[in-house]
Amino acid sequence: MLTPNDIKTACPGADADFVVTAMDNGWTIEQCQRNAAHQVARQKSELETQLQHLSNKIESFDVDLAKLKKENARLTVSNEDLTTKLEAAIDENRKLKLGSGDFEKGVGVEGMKVSPVRHSRSKAMASAHETFWSAVAEEQAKGKSRQEAIRIVNRRDPELRQAMLAEANG
Repeated sequence: MLTPNDIKTACPGADADFVVTAMDNGWTIEQCQRNAAHQVARQKSELETQLQHLSNKIESFDVDLAKLKKENARLTVSNEDLTTKLEAAIDENRKLKLGSGDFEKGVGVEGMKVSPVRHSRSKAMASAHETFWSAVAEEQAKGKSRQEAIRIVNRRDPELRQAMLAEANG
C-alpha cells in the first residue's frame, strides 16, 4: 500500500487532491505517474488555450488603441481649429463692441458717443460709484479680467475709490 509520501516522491508537484484520489483508487506508482502526466498535459493544454485567448485580446486592444490614438489626433486638430475660430470670433466681437472712432459699434445701429465720466468735474455728472465702475468696465473692455481692472483703477485713481467708499458708507 502506497503512502502519501510515496505518491509525492513519485509525482513531484502533485497536489493534495491528486494524492487523495490516488489513495482512494488504490493506484500503483506507475498509475500515479501516468495519471499525473495526463493531468499535467491537460493543464498545459488549458493554459495554452487561455494564453491564445489572452493574446487575441491583446491584439484586439492594440487595434482599439491605434483607433483611439487616431481619433484623439483628429479631435486634437479639430479642437485646435475650433479654438482658432473661437478666438477669431471673440476678437471680432470685441472689435464690434469697441468700434472705432468716437462711436461704439454694436449690432444694427451706431451707439451713443463715448465720453468717459470723470469724478473730478462735478457731482451732478455722476456718482463716485458710477464713475468707479465705469472705469473698471473700460479696463475690462481692453481685455483685463474684472480683478485686474479693479486693481488698475485703484492704483491709477485712489481718490476715486475713497470717494466711492465714502459715498457707500455715507
